[in-house]
Amino acid sequence: QEPVDEPLTVIRKEWAAGGRDPDDLWALAVGETRTVP
Repeated sequence: QEPVDEPLTVIRKEWAAGGRDPDDLWALAVGETRTVP
């Protein structure tokens, strides 16, 4: 079984490898929401 934070660790690594700005990655907590303008 994977650790609870593993998917986020992987996506952050891939996001950076793709040259994307870390501030553009929405890493929401369980149950957290965000409104898209």
